[in-house]
Amino acid sequence: MSRLKLYFSLLTTSLFGVFFVGALFAAETADDTAEVVPAGSVSVIQPWIKAGGEGALMLHGYLVLKSDANLPWSLQRVTASGFRMVMIHRMVLQDGASRMAMQDSLNIPPGETVIMDDKSYHLMLMGPRKEYKDGDNISVVLYFRNQAPMKLVFPVLKRAPKSGK
Repeated sequence: MSRLKLYFSLLTTSLFGVFFVGALFAAETADDTAEVVPAGSVSVIQPWIKAGGEGALMLHGYLVLKSDANLPWSLQRVTASGFRMVMIHRMVLQDGASRMAMQDSLNIPPGETVIMDDKSYHLMLMGPRKEYKDGDNISVVLYFRNQAPMKLVFPVLKRAPKSGK
């Protein structure tokens, strides 16, 4: 019986040691990787999606992101109801020709405005599950690093809305 008590004591001590060292490591790791959450916010101005023709395989989404934050915000991904996927793209000039380049994320510098239009950054809404026409609305969610998701409604329009600047 004393041998059983000895094994139990060793096992308990070992498990406590593993738990204690693991807890210390986890606490140290959490402090090392913690990211500072920016104070302030990013506003979305004039979101809209360009109406596509019959049988369109993708639609383009545009908006303006305006920061009043003290640190950069990072748009990580976007979802839209009624679409298979949404990608962040950017128009780039390569070998004298414009082409679209997919972006993993989009940084919004503190106090800056990022315009997403047909000349620069924009959203590619892929695989519409139905045909969207002028006047429809699409629910879109913007996912930022270290921020709550931003739920919006983008109107579908034939032409860009007049600027309210």
